[in-house]
Amino acid sequence: YEAFSNKLPEYKKTDLLFEGVKFESVEMDKLLTYFDLFTADITNAVDVDILTKDNIKSQMEFKVQVPRLNHVPFNVRMKVNSDKEQKAVMIMFVGPKYDSYGNILNINENRNNFWELDRWVVDFKSGENNVERKSNDFSWFVNDRTTFYELYKKLMTAVNGGEKFPLDMSEAHCGFPSRLMLPRGRVGGFAVQFFFMIMPYTAPTVERFGGFDPSISCGVGSGSRYLDNAPFGFPFNSHFDIHDYKTPNMYFFDTLI
Repeated sequence: YEAFSNKLPEYKKTDLLFEGVKFESVEMDKLLTYFDLFTADITNAVDVDILTKDNIKSQMEFKVQVPRLNHVPFNVRMKVNSDKEQKAVMIMFVGPKYDSYGNILNINENRNNFWELDRWVVDFKSGENNVERKSNDFSWFVNDRTTFYELYKKLMTAVNGGEKFPLDMSEAHCGFPSRLMLPRGRVGGFAVQFFFMIMPYTAPTVERFGGFDPSISCGVGSGSRYLDNAPFGFPFNSHFDIHDYKTPNMYFFDTLI
């Protein structure tokens, strides 16, 4: 991998510049993580003797509680100046600030440690723009799915003349768990840095979600997921000119979790 990585082209400042657009400031709510007790239904996984199965298992539910990492929802507020009305793409990454020895990592040493939180289209007006994004609206992330046992109970309730079963109830088949959006914090604060970048919007070759239904599609070959025509992971998909790469359309925001 290192041999391949060393052959990647290097992004120059001109490759990353979006003229006429400039970050003025970024503000973010306090980032808090915690562990909550999650109740998992394991009824279908419990083996009951066949002679007592109908009499016992049908009357019982088996559940376990496990601690899971979670976070408090947060908002991000950005002030951006644009010299004209235009459509742009806002990119948001997060990554560690220091290595395991407490040394600050430069961008090329650290680029593979950044992961993309969100990427969305913004319509800028001429002058100052206030952009707000809620963590609950971030792309790539999905909430917990309804368990099979809950679906079964809803179905049987409907069959027996109770509450109508919602046939249009759909949930994402794949996506990263929303509760794992942030790494585990520390009592004294875990230092991270958010990276924001604005780039001109260029429509992808294949329209986003063309041939793709998030409620039933998942995996390779199930349609286009790309918002624009930028390479996946851009701009961390390649090296930077370490001596001169920062542009007004970039912003690093240091904070603690």
